[in-house]
Amino acid sequence: SPLAAGDLVFFWVTGDGEATGVAGHVGIYVGGGWMLDAPHTGADVRYDKFSDTVAPVPGQAWGKGATFLGATDPGA
Repeated sequence: SPLAAGDLVFFWVTGDGEATGVAGHVGIYVGGGWMLDAPHTGADVRYDKFSDTVAPVPGQAWGKGATFLGATDPGA
């Protein structure tokens, strides 16, 4: 189903979680293809372009060395 504002979006990050199958990065989807996240520990929280597609699919590349893993509704 399409992402909704407030969904948590998870990524594998090369050299981090990918080898273990554990998400190495998480953001909060805010709508319109954008999410809130911090690019690394100690960085300021910012808006990042998440996807130009309405419904990104697991395995879709995102940014430098990251792959979209999936999303969940934390209120579900």
